[in-house]
Amino acid sequence: MIFTVVKKNSYQDSINLMLLTNRINTLDGVVRSQIMMGTDANKDIFKNSGLYSEEVGKAAPSDMVVVVEADDEKIVDKVLEETKTFLNDLSVKKKENNVRTARNWDEASELLPDANVALFSIPGEYAAPDLEEALDRGLHVFSFTDNVSLEDEIRLKRKAHEKGLFLWDLTAVQELFPVSLWPLQTW
Repeated sequence: MIFTVVKKNSYQDSINLMLLTNRINTLDGVVRSQIMMGTDANKDIFKNSGLYSEEVGKAAPSDMVVVVEADDEKIVDKVLEETKTFLNDLSVKKKENNVRTARNWDEASELLPDANVALFSIPGEYAAPDLEEALDRGLHVFSFTDNVSLEDEIRLKRKAHEKGLFLWDLTAVQELFPVSLWPLQTW
């Protein structure tokens, strides 16, 4: 049976969710699982992998979607507890390693005054203003972000070119490294 839990307005980085999915898939009682944000692209992945449900279809891009295939519904509680532990551990590791967080561009510039690259992994529909801000601040951009509108993508790539900066997105990276990076997007 397929069980779905949608965590409203719980944005998580896609790399962390891939790692979490790998951990969940090792739990006894889990046939398979997938944990992703509720973007349209991710909904397609859910469909293609046979893990789509009505709840997945209703999820918003800012929602974390947990889908588990299991024989017993009780495993869902175990999955949710493991998910909570995993995400809390990420926060604890930041504190233990004295990782400082910037809440805006000025704080980021203070923390890393010599940075010349900005890396993004945010929902595409919210990405364009931040990608543009990075370019305006003279930073190269690597964007692990899908669903940026075509108009924004073209405009931002032109701006990067005019400023002598790189703007690498998933499309560009997949064209350069099709074998090594393509599976990341299809999980």
